[in-house]
Amino acid sequence: MDNNHIIIAHSNRQFLEGIVSEVLRREYKIAKQFTSGVKALRYILREQPEIAIIQSQFSDISVFEIINEARAKEIDIRFVIIFPKTEYKQFLIASKMNIAGCIYAGEVLEDLLDCLNTVLQGEIFVSKGIKSTNPKDESLKLISSLSATEIKVLTLVSIYQKSSKISNKLDISIRTIEKHRSNIIKKLKINSKVKTLPNWAEEHRELIQSFALQSLA
Repeated sequence: MDNNHIIIAHSNRQFLEGIVSEVLRREYKIAKQFTSGVKALRYILREQPEIAIIQSQFSDISVFEIINEARAKEIDIRFVIIFPKTEYKQFLIASKMNIAGCIYAGEVLEDLLDCLNTVLQGEIFVSKGIKSTNPKDESLKLISSLSATEIKVLTLVSIYQKSSKISNKLDISIRTIEKHRSNIIKKLKINSKVKTLPNWAEEHRELIQSFALQSLA
């Protein structure tokens, strides 16, 4: 392992400097640091670092999109994601999507060394704060009931919303898309009087992306 090829990306410059300082203090070396997710992605695609410590969401891109791009290019990189909250879906991402590490932002300084050591041994690390959470969100169970195709449609609903655009993207008929949407609404138990499918998809965009990425793994 060439520990010169670790990159760190976080939009909060002060928080980023704190992480960098901790990593350097532990005698790891950092190749590059970023405050932009898109710039981090470009570097990953070009230089193919071995470990990327990245926050979960930037203003210009999400970590799931970064991971998706890297996997599409078959880049062998281990991601450590820094999450602002401790939610069960983070543990779901780490355990089911082969992400090297999930760290809660509030525990990052105390957990970072253990995380890097664990990742370098080829194992998965999850912060205690994230591990201790329970799957209270009913949406986790509901979305788990969807088929791979329905996940794909739901992912596109969160982006395009209209069936005509989704139909063009997947190259299947609008009628088939409408049938999928109807089945998804039933499985997700969405009350159309209260909320539309695009509304639900927008609210759960990160969770949908994690399931979509899992299907690509």
